[in-house]
Amino acid sequence: MGWVVDVALEGDKVVFRKGSEVVGRIALYWEGSLEAEFQGSRENAERLAEILKALGARVEARPCGREWCVSMGADQIAEV
Repeated sequence: MGWVVDVALEGDKVVFRKGSEVVGRIALYWEGSLEAEFQGSRENAERLAEILKALGARVEARPCGREWCVSMGADQIAEV
């Protein structure tokens, strides 16, 4: 089954699913411009980065303290 982007917001998050499995939630927030960030396991961050790259974003999973992050600015969000 292919990737399905569930754009129904849960609070301030966009949910990414593969079938019924939630892969990640990206938090949307405003800091002078629209930003988006995911924090979680390395596996989920890498999987989410792969999905976002397939959708046209220039993102990478990177370590963020004890978790892994994927961040996007307004220009990258617009590309997706």
